[in-house]
Amino acid sequence: MKLLFEILGMTAACNLDCGYCEWKKEPMRSLAPEEFARADSHLRRAAHLVRERFPSVVFVEYSGGEPYVYPRIVDSVLEAFPDRWVRISTNGTRIDSRAISRLVGRKVYLALSLDGSTDQANFPRFRGNGDLLQKVLGTVQTLLSEGVQVMLLCTLTRHNIDLFPSFVGFLEDRFPPFIERGLLTLPAHFVSEYHRGGSRPAIPQIEGFEDFVHGRGATSLLIAPIR
Repeated sequence: MKLLFEILGMTAACNLDCGYCEWKKEPMRSLAPEEFARADSHLRRAAHLVRERFPSVVFVEYSGGEPYVYPRIVDSVLEAFPDRWVRISTNGTRIDSRAISRLVGRKVYLALSLDGSTDQANFPRFRGNGDLLQKVLGTVQTLLSEGVQVMLLCTLTRHNIDLFPSFVGFLEDRFPPFIERGLLTLPAHFVSEYHRGGSRPAIPQIEGFEDFVHGRGATSLLIAPIR
């Protein structure tokens, strides 16, 4: 049997409450030293198992909750799997300069959730807190400038799908060299059927989105490579 990736999830704590997220979250709290030690032990055992029994694993995903609620555990993941690609799924709001320095030069990329370039597009995520949006956009800029790969995960709802073309334009205007080098990508997906919040796009909105992708795709830095 061959495995392509191992998914790790150490906690379910998150600092946001996105309107469409169905994930059952744990309250944020301080972890005791023995809890960090236990997490580190679990990760070292998992890494040993991968190397000894499943060497075909080339990709490890670490998610939560929000991984950067406990950046020390993120460090442990990176240290446990230095020879594998590590994907960290994050909302980007708690990544500071120290966290970025730990990512530089490693086989790692961030799957960073962002639903657009405006407060309106991100309302289910940031609740109109424009400071959070600007912080995340600044973090993306710093990550890319340091050579860290970023995949922006855009969840399409009826509230932001009509703004998707402007999001693509914003990214292509602001980050063209990073897109051309493959450091910045933009996967988009429709909100799941079982989400909370009742915000799945209407059929005409979906059709408009498809028209944009097929029409703009031939010349778009972001869309053309994945058509």
